[in-house]
Amino acid sequence: MSVAPISEDGTPLDALAAFVASAPMRQVLPQIAALDPTQLSAEGRVDGLVFASRLRGFADAMVHRFAAAHVAADADRDNGMDWVREEIATALAIDPDSARGVMVEAEAMVEQFPATLALLEEGEVSTGHARALVQATMQLEPAVAVRVEARVIKRAPEQSVTNFRRSLARAIHALDPRTAEAKHARSREDRRMWNMPQPDGMARLGADLPAEDAAVIQTACEVFADQIRRLNPGDDRTKAQLRADALTHFALNYLNGGGSGGACDRRPAIAITINLETLAGGNEQPAELDGYGPITAAVARKIAADPSGTWKRLITDPSGKLLDYKQTTYKPPKALQDHVKARDRRCRFRHCRRRAKLCDLDHRHDWQHGGTTCVLNLECLCERHHQLKHQTRWRLTGNPESTLTWTSPTGHTYTSDPPPQPTAEPPPVEDEPPPF
Repeated sequence: MSVAPISEDGTPLDALAAFVASAPMRQVLPQIAALDPTQLSAEGRVDGLVFASRLRGFADAMVHRFAAAHVAADADRDNGMDWVREEIATALAIDPDSARGVMVEAEAMVEQFPATLALLEEGEVSTGHARALVQATMQLEPAVAVRVEARVIKRAPEQSVTNFRRSLARAIHALDPRTAEAKHARSREDRRMWNMPQPDGMARLGADLPAEDAAVIQTACEVFADQIRRLNPGDDRTKAQLRADALTHFALNYLNGGGSGGACDRRPAIAITINLETLAGGNEQPAELDGYGPITAAVARKIAADPSGTWKRLITDPSGKLLDYKQTTYKPPKALQDHVKARDRRCRFRHCRRRAKLCDLDHRHDWQHGGTTCVLNLECLCERHHQLKHQTRWRLTGNPESTLTWTSPTGHTYTSDPPPQPTAEPPPVEDEPPPF
């Protein structure tokens, strides 16, 4: 299949747009797509793995080249700010922070590390190798970064990503020890804790800490687990479970006034959106935990009975609709703020992960131009995407209660729907797809 032509200024022609829209990978690689891995020999399956990995490297290299070219061509910037990452985010169906990472990696690979980009394009190294190089050299002077690449690149195809990272660290310490020390100091300044929702009512709690601080926490959890084992021989929790439970124990101890830094008089404020019938025990439909997502009805009712916390509930009717409010003032009252934030949960720019509680409440139609302060005219936008709406050529249309449509400066459109709310009835069962 021939590749569609591209105009001199790099703008895709109609044929290329159609090529992208049809996603014809099986047409591009018909012989490969026709292979049945279960019918191949062991050697054939391994060869298939290697081929697929090399193909992925080539595709990732092309992503770098297209992204870097798009960033470089974005000379017409709105109000002195760079909004190209929003276009990349919506086009690739990723959040804007991830799009920023794509841009940083693409620019570094194309401008600083063409040798590594060539190896990636040939499938000799993986995207993990390329990403490790960019991350390790991000704070180095460009000339030093190039020297680091030259020092490690020959062995890279033979190394795992983990070993490649070690080679990078050794090269940086050898070529620029002062910068290595400064990087450590800056990394200490960037220490943080994060919480990521996981399936089945679980979450992953993590932290970026100085190594010595992480060792202190690890040791304290080990001591806690050993003490529980010694004092309660009948406790059937595993060592791993006890170490995890130690973190909750330490936190609750502090919140209940047992911290060495002084008593903490603020109890956890846990916001849950739940259907009224579910709250009363009339059904077992899931509730929504702010910042996490769906939780079981049993867990929601358990939180409601927890005396250690403040349980802030937002109730929906049997159909899942929150109560409506209408106001003639510009600033939404607290109840209306809670309503809109519970409905949207996150910024309404497509794929943005900023939680609603950290967002602005934007009037869909400007208040000074006749827009009302009500649920039909308010949506949650993070600070950046609030600016995007008002200060750039992006356009927003639609109903915040249903579907919002974002139109980018290139004319591409992307929709954003509010997440579903807890209802009294289970969702309809989708028809099972045919087996073939």
